[in-house]
Amino acid sequence: MRLFVTFWLLACLFAFDLAAREIHVSTFNQLKTACQTAKPGDTITVAPGTYTITGVDRIWIVKRPGPVLVRGKTGNPRDVIIQGKGQDNSSVWVAFNLDYSPRWTFKDLTTRRTYYHGFKFDHTSTDCVLENIIMLDHGESGVKGTCDPASGVYPDRLTVDGCVIGFTSPGGGTRTVVEGVDGVGVNDWIIRNCRFINVQRGGKPAFGVFTKGNSSNTIIESNRFENCFIGASFGGGGTAPQYFRDNNRAYEHTNGVIRNNIIIGCPDAGIYINKGRNAKVYNNTIFECVLTIQLRFPQSNGDVRNNLVKRAPSNPYEPIVRLRDGATFIKNQANLAASNADFVKPGGPQSQKDLHLAPGSSAIDAGVNLGSLVPVDFEGQPRPAGNAYDVGADELGIVPVELLSFSARESPAGITLRWITASETGNYGFEVQRKTGPGPFATVGFVPGHGTTVDRNAYSYLDQVPVPRPSRLAYRLRQIDFDGSEHFHPVVELPAAPGSTPRMDAPYPNPAARSGGAVTVPVYSPDAFSLSVYDALGRRVLSRAPREYGPGSWSIRLPVSTLPAGAFIVVLESASGKRSRSFSITAP
Repeated sequence: MRLFVTFWLLACLFAFDLAAREIHVSTFNQLKTACQTAKPGDTITVAPGTYTITGVDRIWIVKRPGPVLVRGKTGNPRDVIIQGKGQDNSSVWVAFNLDYSPRWTFKDLTTRRTYYHGFKFDHTSTDCVLENIIMLDHGESGVKGTCDPASGVYPDRLTVDGCVIGFTSPGGGTRTVVEGVDGVGVNDWIIRNCRFINVQRGGKPAFGVFTKGNSSNTIIESNRFENCFIGASFGGGGTAPQYFRDNNRAYEHTNGVIRNNIIIGCPDAGIYINKGRNAKVYNNTIFECVLTIQLRFPQSNGDVRNNLVKRAPSNPYEPIVRLRDGATFIKNQANLAASNADFVKPGGPQSQKDLHLAPGSSAIDAGVNLGSLVPVDFEGQPRPAGNAYDVGADELGIVPVELLSFSARESPAGITLRWITASETGNYGFEVQRKTGPGPFATVGFVPGHGTTVDRNAYSYLDQVPVPRPSRLAYRLRQIDFDGSEHFHPVVELPAAPGSTPRMDAPYPNPAARSGGAVTVPVYSPDAFSLSVYDALGRRVLSRAPREYGPGSWSIRLPVSTLPAGAFIVVLESASGKRSRSFSITAP
């Protein structure tokens, strides 16, 4: 039976590939038309430039089911800007508004300066993804999801991953409602690996992330909040009676998870549970937020464990966790008060604070073991690293550079190596090492690092190898910390003859433990390609978007900590062919 399902899945994937189109756009009207006429399988690639929405109040995408990908061409979101005419100018309401349009993915672009939202998801616009998007100065929110209880349809299963959301001004927005991400009556939203900045409203309530209106199963994980009035919230803000999902007004939220977040400098609560049932609040670091962790009203109860809280100087006696107006605990364990000495760099502007644990911190090995509830820390590295769980978002002793990808591409000038990091801690730089045939690795160059940063950074190095080049080459990175520590990252290989068809080597580790955080997939392709991961039922559960990667050899890290245990297939698709490999995930 398992073999049959695998063959059925691959047959479906090959049939789907025949319908795929790639559409290149370079003007606003081309972008609007491509979105409004999209067909399943389309990839809409947007050339670098600034696209001002003109003649309409949004890009309406109505009844256009996907899968459809809209992506910036270069991979750098700052190169492709889709904008309105200012957050107080009502001529442009929303950048992209999806209505009855499921399975769309947007990535590698910027939206800004609209009256209401950057992205709005209505009715059955389910199973959508926003990845590596910058959303700034949208009058009300970067992301909005609305439900329609009258017709019983809801924009469920949205993933917001690796985005920057907020306002350029420290004072935040100017409108009467301000949020970063706002979901009303939605289920199974995931907000991860994002940065929320300046989500403020002149000292009045504003929310970095919140879902409400009888929402459920929201996961808010591994985000960084800076200068947001309230950081992460279930409920709050109030929901009008007609907007509660299924017309059930008993709770604002049920069964949500807030874990591994870093929340800095909130004038109100770092984490706020308002009429939220069975809220799970695990391993967050809350730094100088005036009201720390708050649970409010009898409908709220929470499992609150392993949170590290540095109290605000303006409110030094605030409890680490406060129950208000009848709220109750499910569990309240291992939540610790912190001091500046617990962190690597607690001083300076919020954007420059490094809240990794310092050696000797009282939070080290002081947590309770949450097992599969929190298998990794905010960088995706396994817990525990020591004898027990550390308290807070960081697990001490983790490799300080999170490498997302590493590639090698051949050209007449030589071999161009490119790599991308998601975050760095104390990174002095990278030695580029080359191996010819079966010989040893030798250093051929050095690229300085960015020290400590939570921003995504791209690196490159040109190795001018002899011509004709040796028959087979392999490259690796030796990453060096300021303290002299070293860490080696996955190898990429260039085959003896590049060839005209793609190759995919076995993913590793296989099987992978969810607590391991990721599997690495080595691939070679003579042209641009995509990667997708499917479960045994044929559902795409993870993707690296079509045409995201250029020709060459790659070592690609795929996160698995949020996937269930079971069998999976990773599929490489390119113009020159398709390859697949299987791997499995075991429970921790």
